[in-house]
Formats: sequence, structure tokens, C-alpha cells
Amino acid sequence: MDKLNLVLIAMLVVCSGCSSSSSDENSERRAEEHITLARALESDARWSEAVREYVIVAEHYPRTSHYQTAVRKVAILYSHPLANDSASLQWLRVYAGLPLSEETRDNVEAQIRLFERLDGLIQLIALRDSTVDSLATVVKDQQARLVTKSREIKDIELELSLTRQELEKLREIDIEVGREKEKEQP
Repeated sequence: MDKLNLVLIAMLVVCSGCSSSSSDENSERRAEEHITLARALESDARWSEAVREYVIVAEHYPRTSHYQTAVRKVAILYSHPLANDSASLQWLRVYAGLPLSEETRDNVEAQIRLFERLDGLIQLIALRDSTVDSLATVVKDQQARLVTKSREIKDIELELSLTRQELEKLREIDIEVGREKEKEQP
């Protein structure tokens, strides 16, 4: 019975080793299929679809020989032509964590610093745009108030002019009444 158990255990160990090897080969083959498709899509300028295929390799097949290429291509394609700098920065950081030559690592780290600086500048521009929008709103409000006050001043000036005319008429009437009273007094 002990020999039978040992034989079964040995067969399970051998099979699990074969299964692991078979699984690795299967993963490698699937990663290769996605990489091939991604390259074809890339050559047809179907960038979003190509990125999707590279991301599949990067997320689902990290132990394959295609992983590093997939991560690099995702970072590159997100940078240009897809112009998604935050996604590109994220993938560049992943790429920087991989075993790279010193020159490549230096280049990747320089790209990361540039993207971080670009992100800071974009935030600064967004803040400036927000400030400009706020100031434009204040200016519009002030213009509306000035227009309203200007109308009020014109209305008051018109009323004042009418009041002066009425006062002038009343003064003339008062003068006329005063003359007539002088004529009536002997």
C-alpha cells in the first residue's frame, strides 16, 4: 500500500510539473498571438485596438517573454498617438520597474520626470484657466452692474432735468404772481 501511495504521489508530482510546463507554453503562445495581433493593428493605425491587445499581454501574461515589450508598447502608444499622458506615465512606471539596461532605465526615468513635469504644468494651466474664467465672470457681473448703474444715472439725470424744468416753470409762475400782486396793491 505504501508503494502504491508513493507511485501515485510521484505521478502527481510529475503531472503537475508537466501541467505547469504546459501552462507556461500555453501562456507564451497566447501572449505571442496577442502581440502579433497588436502589431498588425498598430501597422493599420488602429491604435486603441493595438493598445488593448498589448494591455492584455501586460495584465494577463506577466511571466512571458512578451511582457516587457507589451508594457513598453502600451506606454509608447498611450503617449503618442493616443495622447493619454497619465496612462502613459502609469505604464512607464511599470516599465521602469522591470530589469532594464542602465541606458534604457535612464531614458525611462527621464521620460517619467518629463511626464510628471508636464502633469504639473497641465495642472497649473487648468488653475490659470479656472482663474481666468472666474475673473471673466466677475468682469461680466461688473459690466452688468455698470450698465444698470448707468441706466439709473440716466434716469436720475432725466428726472432731475424734468424737475429743473418744473422748478423753472414754478419760478416763472411765482414771478408772474408776484408781479400781479404788486399791480393790485395801490
